[in-house]
Amino acid sequence: MSVFLFIGAPFGPFFARLSREIEAAGGVAYRTVCEGGEFLETPSHCRVLYRHRDGDWKRFLRGVMRRNKVEAVITFNDTLPRNRGALEVAEEFALHSFVLENGYLRPHWVTLERDGVNGFSRLPRDPAVYLEARQAAAEPADTRNFPAGLRPHVIHTINHFLAAIAFKPFLGFDAKYYGDSVYRQGFGYAREYLWRVTHDERPVLARALELADAGRKVFLALLQKPGDAQLVVHSRHGGNAAFVDELISSFAAEAPGDAVLVVKQHPLDYGVERTPARVAALIDRHNLVDRVFFLRKTSIDKIMARAHAVVTINSTAGLAAIIEEKPVLCVGRAFYNIPGLTSAGPLSRFWREAAPPSPALVQGFIAFLKNTSQFNGGFHTPEGREILAPLLAQRLIEGARMTPKLTGEAYKRVSYAERHRLAPGRFGTAAAR
Repeated sequence: MSVFLFIGAPFGPFFARLSREIEAAGGVAYRTVCEGGEFLETPSHCRVLYRHRDGDWKRFLRGVMRRNKVEAVITFNDTLPRNRGALEVAEEFALHSFVLENGYLRPHWVTLERDGVNGFSRLPRDPAVYLEARQAAAEPADTRNFPAGLRPHVIHTINHFLAAIAFKPFLGFDAKYYGDSVYRQGFGYAREYLWRVTHDERPVLARALELADAGRKVFLALLQKPGDAQLVVHSRHGGNAAFVDELISSFAAEAPGDAVLVVKQHPLDYGVERTPARVAALIDRHNLVDRVFFLRKTSIDKIMARAHAVVTINSTAGLAAIIEEKPVLCVGRAFYNIPGLTSAGPLSRFWREAAPPSPALVQGFIAFLKNTSQFNGGFHTPEGREILAPLLAQRLIEGARMTPKLTGEAYKRVSYAERHRLAPGRFGTAAAR
């Protein structure tokens, strides 16, 4: 019997659906419950209650793991404090550890990797691994599409935090656990929504596209959600403000005189950084009117097809641009920042020497992802969960039944493919790092 301990999960009914699949396969799924949203989302027999007055989090986890004979720990993301602590305790106990995250290939895939995701991913950084993968494995043939939009995710998030607030007298609730205060974020999202329904960005988009059609090179810059780990943990910038300052100053000084820059706000930005005003001030300072544009609500696909190249900190949308064979520069730590996929060199050179990715390397990289860490399906729609939950349960059961986790140098010598879905040795034995 495989025993799993979940630390966090996607907001909404996904964990309940996944736990049923794990139980049907003969496993047991527990989940730590630290606030009201987690309480309501977790079946009663799966709950492991942690009240903040219980004291030391790691000591609590050690007791839970010993009593329940836990074999594997699954966290949803790898940067939140409780998740980091759980991964560290799993390492102490030499348990298998998996990290679940939104898909690298959104919206019809989710990510499950051993030990870390995004900037902490152990994906190989050697392009040769992916060129070999291109020859060794085709993309899965049974990929299924399904309705995928932001609305269900937003509804699940609102319901989760309403429950957390309602249960606060009984379980406690740290409103700042997920970064900025939940209350401040809620107010910001309401203000952002009002702006979006009362303003029309179509003229700005039309002008940028007009310049693209006239033969001007359009660079697209992708911002991150404020406070996100991609900014705070996996970037030297710490916030969009520092990135925007560097980006526009470099563009003014180094880009060709006829180049155009479109700065795209993240769809989950809640306005705390006042980025539109900052960009407007930089446009005035550097005399970049009709050369730099800011899109606050327009969908990325409205401009991506016409963009010449993309600058990002580490957005997964950068990978979407790579798939379209556009030059991409990452200024942060990204799992796909690999020679031949992204451009090398500083931002100042990228404006004039942006190089597209190798098509063969792109093909191999995507095939490798889909055969290792990416799973078809989604967290927030019934159709997505129906596809994903059985696949994920099967993978977790298989992973927990593997030989005990290796540590240290022995672990580093095992290939990424061996630790994930592929048969041992199928993509060679290159070390993961």
